[in-house]
Amino acid sequence: MLTLPALIAATHSPEAATAFASCTLSPAGRSALAEVGIGLMRRFTPVPRACCAMSAVYAAALRSAAEEPAWLVAGKLYADGVRVFGTTEACIDEAMPFLRTDLDWNGHMWVAIGEYLADISLLVTARAPGAPAALTALVAREFAPGDRLMIARAADTAGIGLDYRPEYVLTPEEVDALARGAEAWLPHRA
Repeated sequence: MLTLPALIAATHSPEAATAFASCTLSPAGRSALAEVGIGLMRRFTPVPRACCAMSAVYAAALRSAAEEPAWLVAGKLYADGVRVFGTTEACIDEAMPFLRTDLDWNGHMWVAIGEYLADISLLVTARAPGAPAALTALVAREFAPGDRLMIARAADTAGIGLDYRPEYVLTPEEVDALARGAEAWLPHRA
């Protein structure tokens, strides 16, 4: 399994990977991470299993709101040791896969910024009918019913039973394409 810095180096640059590895999120960056996420959740009606769309919009919005770069990460997600999103094989097996129009992908997306992970779709998906049982149980155990956004230090996610396994970091072109599609597809609140 490749590390997140190695994946950033593969789709961006070795310098970007080094910067990510040494980045510590500032208090203003932590505030931006929460404020932008909650703002998007107020703007769009919750859609379960919309991790690609919501995470792309989130990553794009963080570009202008946070000093530190936000990376849109694709991969697998495990809840209490059970794979809930992603296949046994690699989810990503080609260059720039998220620019295709016939995307058939079974995985999960989240945002990494500094030492934090932010998952804007996790709690909505876990609380929806038909959600993976392991994810539903974990979210019920670890999050308050009113919680809407998962933000945690990457090093702390395993302690609550979440195992994010990165396989690909999206390019700016892929983030922009997904964010534009999401803006058109996601239902806006009145």
